[in-house]
Amino acid sequence: MRVATEDRYGPLPEPVENLFSIQEAKLKLAVLGADYLVFRGGKASVGPVVLGSGELRDLRSQVETAVYSTGNREVTLRGSEFQGALDLVDAMLAARQAA
Repeated sequence: MRVATEDRYGPLPEPVENLFSIQEAKLKLAVLGADYLVFRGGKASVGPVVLGSGELRDLRSQVETAVYSTGNREVTLRGSEFQGALDLVDAMLAARQAA
């Protein structure tokens, strides 16, 4: 859809790019079984999600500063930009597929 929109209307403005990125992240969250990705105040949170020890190890090998809370069933990443939040979702998906 992004390519078709860009082909028809030309380069996309940043807000439209962000909308496409958010929709892609929602599809990835569904694969993970997570309900939300929240990015607020430089902190990204993804959950609820259950990670096994292998998945957590793979995730931390990609994003060393990711923190998994078993009580909240949530992965958080502080000090990131919006793109960092999207990259966290990609890393979680890669860890799930590697396990």
